[in-house]
Amino acid sequence: GYARLSGTSMACPHVAGAAALVRSAFPHISPSRVGELIFASASREPWLEGVVGTGGILDVAELIARAESDFWLLVSVGGSNGGSDSSPSQGISVVIPGSGSVDVDVHIGTPDMGLGSYAAELLVSWQGGNETVPVNFLLAGRPALAGNVSDVAWGLVPTGSSVGKGVELRNNGTGNLLLRLDPLPPPFSASGDVISVAPGGAATVEIVCAPTQLGNFEASALVHSNSGLEPRDALQEDSVERGEKLTFRLACMGEDPPRLEVSPQSGVVLHEVGASRELHPSVPASWERELGNGVVTAPVLLPPSGNE
Repeated sequence: GYARLSGTSMACPHVAGAAALVRSAFPHISPSRVGELIFASASREPWLEGVVGTGGILDVAELIARAESDFWLLVSVGGSNGGSDSSPSQGISVVIPGSGSVDVDVHIGTPDMGLGSYAAELLVSWQGGNETVPVNFLLAGRPALAGNVSDVAWGLVPTGSSVGKGVELRNNGTGNLLLRLDPLPPPFSASGDVISVAPGGAATVEIVCAPTQLGNFEASALVHSNSGLEPRDALQEDSVERGEKLTFRLACMGEDPPRLEVSPQSGVVLHEVGASRELHPSVPASWERELGNGVVTAPVLLPPSGNE
């Protein structure tokens, strides 16, 4: 029959079996490295935090993926389906006949490798000498420019001034996204530099409206990118010109700038409810002429010393 059991006595055989699985697939991997990979690949669980060393449970799929990525460079003789494979610790031996040659296949990458840059060296030794061959490998993803951008409208902008608006562009892909905005007609402007956006990240493109005359202004903004290209093509220098493009409309209206007019009056001001009247000349004996036949009671506002 069957029974439900738990505890370290049940956990140990599962972990030991996972270690045996890794060693059977990668016989050249060291026992200590297997232990490191088991700990690093554990699936973290909040309820295990502080209870067990890893704070998680065994994840065999992640364990195998990490073991594969540890050994992304192999050398074989006799074709990819035959002959012997090398390992980082063992290598291979090849006998080359006089005046002859032997094809040696170099296998780079594994199905579950993570994105990033990898570097290694192949050491080729022969009787009387050796040569080191550097191997550099970049595993890149596919960039993806997210969605559409709504039209960008400034409304009223005073002539002679400038107002900027930020347009957010996101990268929903796994590769590095490159963006470039085409030059814009006046009164719009923006940087034409190439912008790099990391996977899952976003960049804000600043667009400025600076009208020099009255009127309504509209334009179309065109963004070039390397979105939609295959990873290898997305890394090329001209990739930003060959990928997907994004367009959106711009609109702003130039208006007269606000003007502040200051009265040059520096004399006495008679302040009434809802209005102020300047008294000319600012001499008390002359107020009767300004007031006419009526009688007005109101505070008298005197300018501060040196008022201009």
